[in-house]
Amino acid sequence: MSYKLKIRGSVIALAVVQCIPGGAALAQEGVAPVADEQVAVASDEIIVTAQRREQSLQSVPVTVQAFTNEMIQARGLEQIGDLATVTPGLNIAQSSSGALQPYLRGVGTGANAVGSEGSIAVYIDGVYFSRPNAGAFSLNNIERVEVLKGPQGTLFGRNSSGGVIQLITQDPVYEPVLRGNIGYGNYDTFTGAIYASVGLSDKIALDVAASGRSQRDGFGRNITTGRKTSYTDNYNFKSKLMFEPSETTKIVLSGLYSWSEVPGLGNQYPGTTQGYPTRDPLTTGRTLVPAYGFYDQRGDVDALNRIKMYSLSGRIEQEFGFANFVSITAYQNTKEFYQGEGDYTEVSFSAPTLRAHIDQFTQEFQLSSLSSSPVEWIAGLFYYNNLSVYDRGDFTGYGDGGVFDFDTYGRQRSKSYAAFGQATYPITSKLGVTVGLRYTKEKTDASGRGDFRLAASDPLCQAVGGLANGDRCALFPQSDQAGKKVSKLTWKGGLNFQATSDILLYGSVSRSFKSGQYDILFPTPNQTGTDPEVLTAYEIGAKTDLFDRRLRLNLAAFRYDIDNPQVQLIQSGAIILSNADSERIWGAEFDGNLRVATGLNLRFSGTWLDAKYLRYDDAPYAPPLFGPVFGAGASQLIDAAGNRPQLTSKFSYGIGADYTVDTSAGELQATVDYSHRSSFFWDQANGPELTQRGYGLLDARLRFAPTPRYSLSVWGKNLTNEHYAAFATSLSGPTGFPYIAGSPRTYGVSLNFEF
Repeated sequence: MSYKLKIRGSVIALAVVQCIPGGAALAQEGVAPVADEQVAVASDEIIVTAQRREQSLQSVPVTVQAFTNEMIQARGLEQIGDLATVTPGLNIAQSSSGALQPYLRGVGTGANAVGSEGSIAVYIDGVYFSRPNAGAFSLNNIERVEVLKGPQGTLFGRNSSGGVIQLITQDPVYEPVLRGNIGYGNYDTFTGAIYASVGLSDKIALDVAASGRSQRDGFGRNITTGRKTSYTDNYNFKSKLMFEPSETTKIVLSGLYSWSEVPGLGNQYPGTTQGYPTRDPLTTGRTLVPAYGFYDQRGDVDALNRIKMYSLSGRIEQEFGFANFVSITAYQNTKEFYQGEGDYTEVSFSAPTLRAHIDQFTQEFQLSSLSSSPVEWIAGLFYYNNLSVYDRGDFTGYGDGGVFDFDTYGRQRSKSYAAFGQATYPITSKLGVTVGLRYTKEKTDASGRGDFRLAASDPLCQAVGGLANGDRCALFPQSDQAGKKVSKLTWKGGLNFQATSDILLYGSVSRSFKSGQYDILFPTPNQTGTDPEVLTAYEIGAKTDLFDRRLRLNLAAFRYDIDNPQVQLIQSGAIILSNADSERIWGAEFDGNLRVATGLNLRFSGTWLDAKYLRYDDAPYAPPLFGPVFGAGASQLIDAAGNRPQLTSKFSYGIGADYTVDTSAGELQATVDYSHRSSFFWDQANGPELTQRGYGLLDARLRFAPTPRYSLSVWGKNLTNEHYAAFATSLSGPTGFPYIAGSPRTYGVSLNFEF
């Protein structure tokens, strides 16, 4: 696929638009209007695969925000988490485990332990990644990114009830290519990326991509150990080998490796308290921990998450005389290490460590209509096999009986089989109807145990609450769950009406679901696990190109009805998975861009959400304490009906502009973006202690290219230095409300080259 997008795009120039009489050329003081013979369009055509086939973005009856490689580079997007700053309605938290938690239009899940999967599916080159992490998805070597909003349960299936984030990387090319960049920023941060491609013959081509980030100074420090906190270090490698034996056959083998390290939880959420733990339960939490810097942490252990992941995949594309065939085979292996600080003080009281791994295999077959077919159709089969294991959870500290030292072991196996199909039939030359079905059958099993490092005969076994299990002192005995078996039929029905060549109207009703799961970090006996989360969506939308295609404006309105929304709770340090009863979301959004003049482009987008639990009778709530023992009180059960789901802002919007001009010395390009989200809550209780106030992020970049081969950029992010959290939670007891800080003001320079 080729993309010619020169100007990035999507902002509010509605007032300007209203001043355009009958589509006349726009005028702005100091900026030359577009000449009639050189009419600039708001956005060149972008090809997307939101319906598993190549289509123009404006002809797809699905709400999609797409970003080409040029857009990504111009706006300085480095990680998948950066997409939240340019996609209203999308919020991506970096959890305490290092895993990313996407929320889209208010749909997501707080579950972040190994074995948990989100409600927003993440794909790279058509391969599903069940556990995306903060550092593994560097936006290097990207052809485009697509954010598909709303349920995608028919074509994508696995845990895409809230939407899909697709990353499509570039295929190798036969002509030699070498490009890359090196950069340096404050906090002694070094970045670099390189991409190379070469033809090995007239039918075989190979490419290699690498990127990395080393932040030598943290945004804060551990005031006990003096080491850095609030940072991101990662490096990634990806390579593709492409073989095209004929014009109708294409085979691509891909390999991906990533390593990342990010800090764990620490500090106390603003407005809350924290108490000192002691070995004596009668004095625990009697002393208040003094507040410290927003980006700092306190602990005798430096909390961190270290994740290694590799993926191997093969894609076969074959064009037959009647249809196109695609096979995607993929294997992934992830290893995680978590070193925790259990009490968030300099006292050596509690320090958990977790070691886990994930093995995943997927196979998908697709058969789709040719581009010449009057009926667009696709059918396929999907197989998923995931093994998630906590090899060992080591919990060491002090309790009422003295020293406690126990290990947990857990594993979960998920298998899923699905058959799907979708077709769009043209009733008339302008009106089409779409029908899709997917049948999924899956089974999830779990097992595990917890052991104190004591003999059953040790008097301390009973004192710490242990159970005799043979010669072992068990925290809880071996637990083997019978497993959950689920069969679900999900579907979609829709209409699309091409009113004019530049106006598409569409509407749909669809159903999708998110699979249930078990808690394998504390795999206690008789777990029931979570029930599947089922979402039914109703949506109408319009995609328009107006005023001789200088203005692009896309609109959508929707309602979601969610049964059994899945939630993760933390009570007394233990993870508990459960379901609320029901949830409802109303929403509306807009996305557009305006070409004001040659080289000047404005963009605007926004989302409004009215989301609440209709019924949630037993939501836990740990109230804040402002006297001994400080921190958070014992968990209570409350009625959360009417409360807003976590990480869901009522309003979010983005505005931005870029201006490109040719000078005698070279091309100069300026880009600025501002994104804002209103306040939201970090838990379902909606208490003021875990409220994130509304905030806005201002980013800017100035790029100078003296030649097409070289460019130098000066950039800044969060220029107003807003303080906000990237993740926060509650823990009953003196530890209270720890959090992970979001990035402060950062700035730097980067040099790009291409040969």
